[in-house]
Amino acid sequence: MISQSYIINFTEKHIPKTKNIHPSFFELTMMMAFDYFAYCQVDVAIIETGLGGRLDSTNIISPDLAIITNISYDHMQFLGHTLPEIAREKAGIIKEGSVVVNYPDQPAEAMGPILTAAAEAHTSIITPDKDDLTLLRGKRLENRIDYGGYRAALGLPGTHQANHAAMAVEIALALWREFGYDISDDAILQGLAAARMPARIEVLRRHPLLLLDGCHNPDGAKMLAATLTRADFEENLVGVLGVLADKDYKEMLSDLAPCFAKVYTVTPNCPRALSAEDLQKEARFHMDAEAADNVPDALRKAIDYADENNLAGVVVCGSLYLAAEARPWLLKEAEK
Repeated sequence: MISQSYIINFTEKHIPKTKNIHPSFFELTMMMAFDYFAYCQVDVAIIETGLGGRLDSTNIISPDLAIITNISYDHMQFLGHTLPEIAREKAGIIKEGSVVVNYPDQPAEAMGPILTAAAEAHTSIITPDKDDLTLLRGKRLENRIDYGGYRAALGLPGTHQANHAAMAVEIALALWREFGYDISDDAILQGLAAARMPARIEVLRRHPLLLLDGCHNPDGAKMLAATLTRADFEENLVGVLGVLADKDYKEMLSDLAPCFAKVYTVTPNCPRALSAEDLQKEARFHMDAEAADNVPDALRKAIDYADENNLAGVVVCGSLYLAAEARPWLLKEAEK
């Protein structure tokens, strides 16, 4: 991890130079990341855009790989109100000399801007072949896949994560084929099996279920709902929900409603948060809902309700801010 002394030295040396341009917190941490990566002489850096791509501050680089994951509706006040508009912003990371790896189930209306950007950059697009991706039988919330002969048990539930795994295989193969990286098949398989991401349909305990997901837009809510439905959890769970007011939480509630027998609403620790009371009012159009005073109160009530009504467990979702606050508490609960 980056050291406190490095952060202090960077801040004292570089922050005064930026006082006339008023950079955002994200821009400052991006500067620090690039500086630190150069200092450490990293072999590979994975840079995720903060907002969109074309005008994002991370887009000063000329990458070997430009990776376009699933394009959906989010940050529409900045990126546009249609998928082609949003895709045009995302495709702004495609540069001449880069190899493009595309999501295997990309919406058709998003493909036009991606294809145009790739053509203008004189580069090809690698899209995993869905016919090569097989979901193998497994237990509830297990994600066992075979992609072109690469078989792995993923630590990340959901069919969308199977798609991401196929992308990861293609990324590794592109690094080997196009740029000479020595990446073995065993290394690819080990990477797939070891991959973990906190608060992304994260199963903290199986019996009774404790699951945490930072889904914060309708697309994420749909993926969570599809994963829970595929695992036969309909109306057999208690939810703890908290959202930001600038998200399309009405659609999120509509997607998540079939999964929950009851939900407790909370106010995430963020100035943009929707209040627990306002979320409760909206949630009541879809399911039994009760506002809680705070996150620990909601978690205790949800666990007790699930136990008293013989339900399968508790799912916490709706915001990464909520996930950050709830995860330490949930980890302690899971250890009991």
